[in-house]
Amino acid sequence: MAQGEGDVAKRPRVLVVRGSFGALGGAERELLQLLRSVNERWDTSLATLEFPDHAKELLAGANIQLIHPERFPTWPSGARAEITAAASKLAESLWKEVNIPWSDFDVVHMSVCKGTLELLPLIPPKIPVHYH
Repeated sequence: MAQGEGDVAKRPRVLVVRGSFGALGGAERELLQLLRSVNERWDTSLATLEFPDHAKELLAGANIQLIHPERFPTWPSGARAEITAAASKLAESLWKEVNIPWSDFDVVHMSVCKGTLELLPLIPPKIPVHYH
């Protein structure tokens, strides 16, 4: 569809979700670099439960809206935590506290990680979801 003079193309609005950037390994660094580049084409926001300062440094200067809870979690660990799915339960409760303006997004991209899938039940059914 051709655009007339003065028309502004509406860029797709995408919410990228990753439960935690705590490890900040290769996958997390690559995702942050990708966010910097795709933001030229899409209006991009990032929702996470954990975003440490060193992750913020990698995203510095990018026009990315960051959505996260007021406090970052201390993830439960150990055998008992694994058996009881304590990290998953914590993520469920934290996502409920995060104010995500769903009407601002056309699509959600979820990046596999601890705490990511727990947001799925809160995403309105009309919004398409891609899980990677």
